[in-house]
Amino acid sequence: PLRTVLRKNTDSDPKRIDCGPFAGNILVFGSDGGGSLFALHLKSKAILYLPKSRIEKSVYSDAPSKVRETAQGFAQFLTRLTQDVEAFVSQNRNWKYMV
Repeated sequence: PLRTVLRKNTDSDPKRIDCGPFAGNILVFGSDGGGSLFALHLKSKAILYLPKSRIEKSVYSDAPSKVRETAQGFAQFLTRLTQDVEAFVSQNRNWKYMV
């Protein structure tokens, strides 16, 4: 539920990207386990991948040019995540993973 996501969205998570094509407010909802983050861009509803970078005063600002859209929306993101998991489980070496 959204309440759970909002509760787990800590003060150390960025709330905004300060420049570049994805400048605006975001809601971080997950990570890749290596320090990079997945976030919902609140205006476009796109899912963004934010490579590990500097976050200062809740603003992701060090490498906005490296931010990329991984899906046009949350449903598309979940579909792609499922495909990635299936490719991993089946050991598909030719699969191009989302990240």
